[in-house]
Amino acid sequence: MSWIKTISPNEADGELKNLYDVMLKSSRMIPKMRQLNSLRPEVLKVMNDLSKVADFGGTTLGREREELITFVVAYHLNCSYCSIAHGGGMARRTGASTEEIVNLACNYQNAGLDDNDVAMLDYALKVATDPESLDETDITKLREHGFDDVAIFDIVLNTAYRVMLTRMAAALGIDAEDWWKTIPKDLREAMSVGRKL
Repeated sequence: MSWIKTISPNEADGELKNLYDVMLKSSRMIPKMRQLNSLRPEVLKVMNDLSKVADFGGTTLGREREELITFVVAYHLNCSYCSIAHGGGMARRTGASTEEIVNLACNYQNAGLDDNDVAMLDYALKVATDPESLDETDITKLREHGFDDVAIFDIVLNTAYRVMLTRMAAALGIDAEDWWKTIPKDLREAMSVGRKL
């Protein structure tokens, strides 16, 4: 599960069980990433609420753009957990091949995305990997690509949320989800960019 104790949905009681029950109304499982917060139910609630506004269709960017940011940032931050989960989910949703998923992660500028999405990902990667190098010209470039200030804020919000989750996954030793067995082995291996899961 992880390097720290976590409480599974089957073991939960009290406030934690109530939170898990609410989460299971909109999801078929409680991801291990959420279970990392199980020792602090108040944190789980905040993290779940944050996910609804920072990701999963909660921003003005829309679900597809959020997923592009999530996947590319996770890959470039060497987070095997997030890369496998989101690369596998993308393959399942879109029918993309392992080669197409790997190309998107490694070479998104030449993966057939429109110029606006490439500009968004360029900015998101700078936010994730070198935020001190950003300046107002980065914002101007995004505006030239049609992003208003709310969308720019949402790019930063989604990116910062993913950075936090990649660090939690790595620092607490999260392991593979059971559903990953349905992801082709070559894709799981290609997305294992950090610690082997």
